[in-house]
Amino acid sequence: MGRCPGIGYWLALTAAVGACGLYAWRKDLPGRYEEYQRSEQEVHELREEWRAHQKRRDALEERIDGLEHDPVELEAAIRRTRRMVREGETVYRVELPGESEED
Repeated sequence: MGRCPGIGYWLALTAAVGACGLYAWRKDLPGRYEEYQRSEQEVHELREEWRAHQKRRDALEERIDGLEHDPVELEAAIRRTRRMVREGETVYRVELPGESEED
């Protein structure tokens, strides 16, 4: 049969466990681990937010590309920048107090 560990073994084991516990307490390992978990969660949330912004950007780019070929939008842009009107069309310009005309 095997021999049972002696008192020296148990004392050494107790001292090692105590030293590990003291080290963990002095270095605040549980607090550091909680901070690590919070930062990991924040990184995850930021990645999700970044992906959402990328999707929105891609959707807006597709919309912009579509507007470049839309005849109604092209006409509206030309009419807006060159201040053109159609034949028989009456344009009313309303200026509100406190607003200035942009040129």
